[in-house]
Amino acid sequence: MKTKLKLFAFIIFALAAALRVEAQKESIYNFPGGTAGGAYPLGNLTQASNGKIYGSTSSGGSSGNGILFELTPGYGANPILLSDIINLPLVQDGNLTSRTGQNGDIILQGSSQNYSSCSIFNLDATVQAFLNIFTIPPLEPTVAKKGIKPADVFSGSVEYGVILYGGANEEGIVYQVNTNGTGYVVLQDFTNATVEGQNPTLGLVLTNTPGVGDTLYGTTSYGGVNNSGTVYVLYPAFVPYGIGDTVLHNFSSFPGEANPNGGLILSGNTLFGTTMNGGGVIGSYGNGVVFSVDTSGNNYNVLHVFKGTDGTAPNGNLILSGSTLYGTANSGGNKGFGATPGGGTVFSINTNGSNFTVLYNFSPLAATNSSGIYTNSDGANPNGGMVLDGYDLLGTAQHGGTNGYGTVFEIILQSPPSLNIAPSGGSFKISWPSSATNFVLQQNANLATTNWSTNSLAVSNDGTNKSVIIISAAGNAFFRLLNTNGP
Repeated sequence: MKTKLKLFAFIIFALAAALRVEAQKESIYNFPGGTAGGAYPLGNLTQASNGKIYGSTSSGGSSGNGILFELTPGYGANPILLSDIINLPLVQDGNLTSRTGQNGDIILQGSSQNYSSCSIFNLDATVQAFLNIFTIPPLEPTVAKKGIKPADVFSGSVEYGVILYGGANEEGIVYQVNTNGTGYVVLQDFTNATVEGQNPTLGLVLTNTPGVGDTLYGTTSYGGVNNSGTVYVLYPAFVPYGIGDTVLHNFSSFPGEANPNGGLILSGNTLFGTTMNGGGVIGSYGNGVVFSVDTSGNNYNVLHVFKGTDGTAPNGNLILSGSTLYGTANSGGNKGFGATPGGGTVFSINTNGSNFTVLYNFSPLAATNSSGIYTNSDGANPNGGMVLDGYDLLGTAQHGGTNGYGTVFEIILQSPPSLNIAPSGGSFKISWPSSATNFVLQQNANLATTNWSTNSLAVSNDGTNKSVIIISAAGNAFFRLLNTNGP
């Protein structure tokens, strides 16, 4: 008995490649400030395994020291709800990471600081209770530690993180600590700025090197031979034997590329990041760049130089989807006027440097309310990394909004084209919109990731839809649309 062909259709797509105009943007929450809620969101968002997104503010809440908040994502114009899950005991720096605990609860990790100490905290978001608060021991009794960042990479029960300032010369450290708060070890104390770099940034990259084990890649905002920052590699297992950080790249002095502040992201053997300054002309600090460099330190490339009208001072962590990078610039954009700068931008760029696109321009802060706080309609100064959830980019703007205390925003990326299947006599007709000019139909018999092949059948186009006719045959067939101009 002959088995009829079973057809299944779904879509794999490039989120940014089809975007050629400014994406739709919504300010889905305006922070109220005061004891009623948070104010001035700061740092990178994190998405946990339960699908929810977590972030923090640098002030507000009942303690006045900020709140941790929870977002339940929706799609398109659906609302995204926010709740104040806990007030912090100390002023904190806004960056969070998340992991799943042994009992399935969501564990949030962050850092907090006051003028005399800094701590790492672990919080069970499911029951809204602190698991532990680990105070970083001082490396030098006379110098207060500050600028601690939560461990943003995990290797089993070991966490790795950085402290922007601190250490013997107040030039920063890289540390490791167990997830239960024990086993704190300083892996790198940046004591020689010219040789090692200075002021390490959040956004470590963790990989495993055969014969070496855990390998950390990071950046410093300053130091290096030009005092413009560095890209470095660190091998934790060998630190006790004297192998500390190795500088892979020294950023050039002005008007070159200077002062990375948003960490790194890895694709294959290539690291991507941004600098807040540089890329300008002689006598100018410049507006910053997007760069790439191999993990060996070779093939350093500037992928994009910011001009001001497309953003200034990118400083949040990049995120990667396929071969498309997404990021934020803290100010600039094309909505500024006169001496008033724009409120920043959200952008995308392919990993090969092509197709740089401004997805959204934030409005400038041009009006004050009765309390003298600058407001606008949509928020201003995005200052941290975003989260990509389905077709939506979610992030925070530190200032502005209707209350002036910042916003949560949502960038609605263009949805992919639909792929439809309908019987046609004894065969099947697969169709998709004619407007999907950069998409090709691919076929797979078993959904194995490496077995996709581009369909060789003739494609008809009636001006509304493109289509192919599939003759019934034995076995299964799966189809997808692949964007040839993106991930």
